[in-house]
Amino acid sequence: MHPFLFIDFAMWINPKFKYEVIKFVYDRLIQYRNDAGDAYKEMAKAIAKIVDKSFMQTAM
Repeated sequence: MHPFLFIDFAMWINPKFKYEVIKFVYDRLIQYRNDAGDAYKEMAKAIAKIVDKSFMQTAM
């Protein structure tokens, strides 16, 4: 069985597992996306301090 189908099937037969999957996606993946965005902004600021503006796009 394909892993995607296995997860779908497992969520269908076990409502607690379904809740945990949905909670993980909502809580963790959204948090990871926000953290990654914040880290990107910090990295861009740090690079901008040491790289000329004309080279910034290439450096990133």
